[in-house]
Amino acid sequence: MCIVRNLLKYSSLFYFLTFGIVSQAQISQEKIPFSFQHEVLKDNVPVKQLPFVDNQTLLTEEVAQISRETFVFGKEFEVDFNLLNSGVWTDLANGDRLWRLGISSKNAYSLNLIFNKFYLPETAELFIYTKDKSYVLGAFTAKNNIPERVFSTTLLPGDEIVIEYYEPKEVKGQGFIHLSTVVHGYKDFFFKGGVYGSSGSCNININCEEGNNYQTVKRAVALILNGSYAHCSGTLINNTSNDGTPYLMTARHCLNNKSPLNFVFIFGYETANCNGTNGSTGHSINAATLVAEGSNSDFALLKLSSAPPISYNPYYVGWNRLNVPSVFTACIHHPSGDYKKISICTTTLESSSYNEFPTNTHWEVPSWTKGTTEGGSSGAAIFNQLLQFVGQLEGGTASCSNPLGYDLFGKLSYSWLNDNNTSASKRLKDWLDPLNTNVNYLDGYDPCLPSYNLDAALQSINYPTSSVCQYILEPKITLSNNGSDTLTELKVYYQINQNVPEIYEWAGFLTFSQSEQLTLPGLDIEDGNYNLKIWVSNPNQSTDENPDNDTLSLAFTYRKGISFSWDIKTDILPQQTTWVLKTDEGDVIAQNPSELMGMSFYADTFCLDTGCYDFVIYDRNGDGLYGNGGYGQGYCYVSLNNQIIMSTIQFEYKDSIRFCIDESTSILSLTPESPKVKLFPNPSNNTTHISLTNVNDNETFKARMYTIEGKFVKEITLVHGDNSLDVSNLHNGIYVIRIQNKTYTSTHKLIIQK
Repeated sequence: MCIVRNLLKYSSLFYFLTFGIVSQAQISQEKIPFSFQHEVLKDNVPVKQLPFVDNQTLLTEEVAQISRETFVFGKEFEVDFNLLNSGVWTDLANGDRLWRLGISSKNAYSLNLIFNKFYLPETAELFIYTKDKSYVLGAFTAKNNIPERVFSTTLLPGDEIVIEYYEPKEVKGQGFIHLSTVVHGYKDFFFKGGVYGSSGSCNININCEEGNNYQTVKRAVALILNGSYAHCSGTLINNTSNDGTPYLMTARHCLNNKSPLNFVFIFGYETANCNGTNGSTGHSINAATLVAEGSNSDFALLKLSSAPPISYNPYYVGWNRLNVPSVFTACIHHPSGDYKKISICTTTLESSSYNEFPTNTHWEVPSWTKGTTEGGSSGAAIFNQLLQFVGQLEGGTASCSNPLGYDLFGKLSYSWLNDNNTSASKRLKDWLDPLNTNVNYLDGYDPCLPSYNLDAALQSINYPTSSVCQYILEPKITLSNNGSDTLTELKVYYQINQNVPEIYEWAGFLTFSQSEQLTLPGLDIEDGNYNLKIWVSNPNQSTDENPDNDTLSLAFTYRKGISFSWDIKTDILPQQTTWVLKTDEGDVIAQNPSELMGMSFYADTFCLDTGCYDFVIYDRNGDGLYGNGGYGQGYCYVSLNNQIIMSTIQFEYKDSIRFCIDESTSILSLTPESPKVKLFPNPSNNTTHISLTNVNDNETFKARMYTIEGKFVKEITLVHGDNSLDVSNLHNGIYVIRIQNKTYTSTHKLIIQK
């Protein structure tokens, strides 16, 4: 059957971003801009004002041009701003320097940038943030350099932003950035009116029941942003080397005659559940190159500038190049730039074609059984009953208003050789089968799966650091299981200098990718310099198959002082979290590592002299360490001389404590004075501990427990320190615990999971 049709699924309104997704933009080092930490730097940043545009006029013009091939969300302004002709340089006392430039476009809902010249030397950092400093992208570093020397950003909300470039003296004059395009967003992506999503109501969230069998392949699907317009979906695809080469399949028409060097690819943008109205924080990759394309089947194979890191939870789908119609298919896509959706077809695909192109170049979905597609779905994969990629969406007539409409997908079987084309740039075979195996199908590749059966790993030495204050050293480590076999026992060896190693025999239960923080028995030390070596051995009374990650060592110094330490577990959205310890003068003593992993432990200890200090922990999404509504939450403990002075999980955009130390190395004062509450473990099965600090020893509180529906369950009295709550007789579910006295009330979620 040869059907000639001409309706493409180009993008329409591309409402895809929430506040959270921007805070995790292109792969970056999650840090605090230099100017945020030094009040001496006043906000006298010069601002470049873009020409005025009327948002309503642009919307009206768009309606009048609705037939054009691309649907824009913003207006592009060509600019000529660089480190020499714009902005202001500030010379710092240590020889480093700081460059800042403001960009303003009145009444813009959002701003995003395109740099046509971009190079950051090692140790230099670039930040982009909103005028009110509530929204930050960066730090971008030398890791963001690509050979083509270009760079594009995702969107920041509002109509004024600041670009900040920090250049250490060692690399003075080596960096260059040239801003060539600023995009004024005239559509509200950030849902200030409280509306989420822009696709039709018949679309189905990927985390509904229909998507249960597609939870693995969904991890490969990305949404594509390009300058002032955004459309199309794409899918990471495997090759016969099974090496995670970041190939992404999409439709050729999605290129729109523009270079993918300016594309931004958003992964993981989806709701947490079927009826969710909040999308999870996505992850982005900046830039790609086109390696192969074909017009007959409308395919484009891109290679991303960098592979999505493991923290993105990526997956590379398998494929099937046989020209055999599938009897059950599914498409995972971003209609109108909305959260990730799924469409199901339970009828057999039909061989078809598109417009004037040769016959049998496409698979036709006669109609969707569940869901549909829209503009923005273009380029999305269609999967056969074995969850193998068999084609990408070119266009059709399906929509919520036309449930019997069809869709056409360019066949992988045709694109493989593209009508026997001999050029590698015009076919898929050379890229998806680099080993020349000539296989007809290939399984997917999951970089998150283990490579070994038995692989215990010493992930980090969390304590000590470079210097310590305690004369009894209690090393803290993070142990992880990188193997497929459940880890139940092993030996931990730790050695100071050339002394006889101590042995700690660990027993527990760690499945693949799980980790546990351990505190080893103490060692007596005196003033001086030390070398600490720690290694793990004999996992499950057997041999570790990967000894390369078994051993770590460090050098440290012991000296007298006040020991300050943090013990932090990130939540499921680590890109939102930063923390810093500063002196009273604003000098940074320490801060979070540059790259944070989700649900991971971070501990550090510092020896502090006399003076006043501030510890501040930030969360860019305003939910503290509560992590996606309490699923995957973290915690933060701050201690002085092993006494907890701050404990926090649920806070808004920041939590802090200020303390002072006098000449006798005693603690003078602590602020704030408000109670600090921590529930652990959470989720819990038998007993939950409620830690209550920052209260008087004789002060009491009531903890009342309710079901999520508001039904009272039980009550206990709390005092300073650790309190136990028996939950062994309760059913699985989410509960609310309200803690209060005459002057204080706080509410916490507790998950019971047995």
